[in-house]
Order: sequence, then C-alpha cells, then structure tokens
Amino acid sequence: MIRAELLRGRGTQFDPALLDAFVSLADDGTLDAVCAQADAQLAHAVSLGLIKNPTGIA
Repeated sequence: MIRAELLRGRGTQFDPALLDAFVSLADDGTLDAVCAQADAQLAHAVSLGLIKNPTGIA
C-alpha cells in the first residue's frame, strides 16, 4: 500500500532516481538491516543511560 503510493508519486512528488534507489534498498532488505542496526545502537545507548525514554512514551 505504501509502496504503491510512493510509486504513484514517482516523477511528480518524488524524484524518480531517488525513489528507484529507495525502493531498491527496500526490496533487497538493506533498509531492514539498517533499521535493525539503528535499533540495536539505540538499545545499547539506553542501556548505558545515555538516552532516557527515546520513544517519549511514559
């Protein structure tokens, strides 16, 4: 659903080259890997007390 909306905006709302690159990264799992790494780094920072309540949820 989100992908279809992004593709509908290709060339009007979104730069075609950037959108193609983004979709390619999503399709090959790179975005998932980057998000997982960021989540792990955030969890580590929280465990060290460097960040408190990063989600803002009490």
